[in-house]
Amino acid sequence: MKYFFLLFTIFFSFYSTSIKAEALTLKQIVNTAMLSSPVIRNIQGNIEVAEEAEKLVSSYHYPVINFTQSLMRSDNPVNVFAFKLGQEQFTMNDFDINALNNPNPRTNNQSSFTLFLPIYAGGEISRKHSAVSKQLESAEYQKAWAKKIVRRNIYTLYYAIVN
Repeated sequence: MKYFFLLFTIFFSFYSTSIKAEALTLKQIVNTAMLSSPVIRNIQGNIEVAEEAEKLVSSYHYPVINFTQSLMRSDNPVNVFAFKLGQEQFTMNDFDINALNNPNPRTNNQSSFTLFLPIYAGGEISRKHSAVSKQLESAEYQKAWAKKIVRRNIYTLYYAIVN
């Protein structure tokens, strides 16, 4: 392993000295700076977040369907009493004091579908959509401004070196 590392180091040192720097034009420098600028990448991330938020807000117009299922088994007198009432299986014999205090275990199974459809939300959805659209527009303006700043800084440094 030690020899491999030594040979690799020697090969890389000869290889790296044979690499020649290529001349870049000002346009290439600016394009490279635009692609590698962390400020622009950060703002691009903000734009992507705002675009996803816009998709999320537009989904508020769609209906939401929920399904719930609950299964409960108990011999607790209060629960058994409630289960029998809920299942409409309560009889006069269930008022017997011994049956009330020492019930047989009972199972209750409940299923439900719920549909939530926004009919009127008081303008809340449109306000959220407007806010997210403004956020996206702001991020795009920030990106354009950051590109101008990067371009100006590259030009300033380039002409400072050339002159």
